Amino acid sequence: MTFRFNSSRKGKRRGGVKTRNTPFSLFFRIALLLFVAVAIFVFIVNGGSIDGSDKYNIAVSYPVYTNNFNVMERAFVKRVIDGDTIKLYSGESVRLIGINTPETGEPGADEAAEFVSDAILGRGVWLERDGRNTDRFGRLRRYVWLVNAMDTQDEYLITNYQLNALLLINGHAEVLIVDAIRNEALFRELTKGVH
Repeated sequence: MTFRFNSSRKGKRRGGVKTRNTPFSLFFRIALLLFVAVAIFVFIVNGGSIDGSDKYNIAVSYPVYTNNFNVMERAFVKRVIDGDTIKLYSGESVRLIGINTPETGEPGADEAAEFVSDAILGRGVWLERDGRNTDRFGRLRRYVWLVNAMDTQDEYLITNYQLNALLLINGHAEVLIVDAIRNEALFRELTKGVH
């Protein structure tokens, strides 16, 4: 028994198999092209990271407007000085607002610094200003967010994604108010019964 392909029909012969350009194959090609375009877009938006992590990103700092009241600034953490001070790849130092952790050499200092390192070292964070821009040592005064919070006054977001509050909740810091800040009452409430 011999099979013959009729060359008068539309289609191409590849390796002995006849193929056709059907609407389904065209749809499949368009869908594949669209999928690749979306994957490339996500890769670019995430700064070269498929899963959104910032482990291998270069040091970049740029403002992103999250709502009508606050501007969040993206930054990448190069070094943890202690539990309440970090160094950014941009060269700036950041002092976490509203909290105080033990100084290096004091009891609890290593635990606080390790907590901060585990949370943000080598990663991207979001910085939020409240009150004065810098302290007397020239360090930026900021809330440090693990995510780009759309509502930076939402108590749930603060207690789950703001590093300043997480240090208080986990007993690594105490409240220290130098200037009036928006979260003072919440910070004092978070420390009740922690120590």
